[in-house]
Amino acid sequence: MNEVNKYFPLLLSAACFCLVGCDTLNYTQYVVTSATPTDRAVIKKAVEASATTAGLVDKTETAIIPNVIVFYVEPVPHFPTTLGARMVNDMAVVDLSCFHPGAAKPPAFQSAESLLTTTLSREFGTRLTMPDRSHRVPMK
Repeated sequence: MNEVNKYFPLLLSAACFCLVGCDTLNYTQYVVTSATPTDRAVIKKAVEASATTAGLVDKTETAIIPNVIVFYVEPVPHFPTTLGARMVNDMAVVDLSCFHPGAAKPPAFQSAESLLTTTLSREFGTRLTMPDRSHRVPMK
């Protein structure tokens, strides 16, 4: 019994963590290299369609990101999914993100991610990359 008492605080902490869970940053980035004005229009249309399907609203006019193409936000009070496209040099960059409680991706994020991945892959083929965390194009 003494052994249980020794580890009780650790066990209680672990149990609380499992019950409460953790917050997750869901983030997917799409990069199209050597983007032309025509590519920019295709990306804008793909982002608009994905945002509409996911229930996001256009907030392009309030975006503070340089060289923004479009910017959408989920109209919820907490943990909104955001989706935006921007130009960085000759690259078109699409950022989809959501800080969300728990490990699961929220429905709006899943919907937008699925549609964007399908559409952008079909439109841009090998010119499209989805960089991992260490190779993402940063916000400036």
